[in-house]
Amino acid sequence: MKSSLKPSLLKITPLKITPLKITTTALVAAVSLSACQSTPTNLPVLQRANNTLETTGLGKSKNIAKVNALHIATEQCRGKSPIVLTDSYQYNGVLDENMGRAADQAIGMIGSVFGSKKTIARDDDYEYTMTFRCP
Repeated sequence: MKSSLKPSLLKITPLKITPLKITTTALVAAVSLSACQSTPTNLPVLQRANNTLETTGLGKSKNIAKVNALHIATEQCRGKSPIVLTDSYQYNGVLDENMGRAADQAIGMIGSVFGSKKTIARDDDYEYTMTFRCP
């Protein structure tokens, strides 16, 4: 059986890969992936009675947990500062809060002698829960 295509159409030309094409492809992939990571698809915000909202931020310290919760609330309020109605902290660490802090400092001092930065603190040691309204 003969092919009805012209012989010039059957020739396959090799794909020329240049450093510019590789760089461009890598840049597009990196931008695409970073956009997925920086854009949360669903914020952990609960709707409560009387148009109040509730969210919880997690962190290695009280301050980090609070900043994380405020960031989530600010995004929920479309960039405006939320009106905080109530807030509370909860410590979920392995040790007692004061004992954990002392152990973390001791481990940090030992680590600085040996040039390593170890800690027993986890990203979910503190929970900062807040109820808020958007302005």
